[in-house]
Amino acid sequence: ATADLPPDGLDEISNGTLTNQLEREWAAEGLPVGISDVATASITVAATGTLESVTVTVSLTHPGAADLQLELLPPGGGEAIVLAEQGSLSGPDVLGAWTDAEALAGLVGTSPAGTWTLTVTDEVPNGNEVNLANALTGFSIEIGYLAADVTSVVGDLEVSGHLSCESCVPAIA
Repeated sequence: ATADLPPDGLDEISNGTLTNQLEREWAAEGLPVGISDVATASITVAATGTLESVTVTVSLTHPGAADLQLELLPPGGGEAIVLAEQGSLSGPDVLGAWTDAEALAGLVGTSPAGTWTLTVTDEVPNGNEVNLANALTGFSIEIGYLAADVTSVVGDLEVSGHLSCESCVPAIA
């Protein structure tokens, strides 16, 4: 899928790489949150550019994990992406990761910026919804993207002339 994306246009440099192809991870705050009928968690991604890869990781505890359906609403709205249909999870403790090779492949080439919302729905009203131990305990998104406004230098950088930098974070060796 990355062959369809524009090249970054940046060349390798002497002792490292100059690139705007970056990877970053964001995690939802305010967890754990109880799962009764429905539980949601959101992550705001502040990365501008073009999405190249995405991995969504979810952890939860629920004695009837097979009763649950997990859906992800990407930035910009549209239709929610079903990560796990009712009957596909088992547990009570679930840790799952979904990648762009699966249901998320349609997001490659779009912008990652905005709010990503995970919805966990208990599809089978059988009384276990009121168990206080049922909880969404983790939700994170790791993206690889072609950044529109950031360049990363890995290695040594020699400059002949002037170099300016806003919001630079120097590495300390």
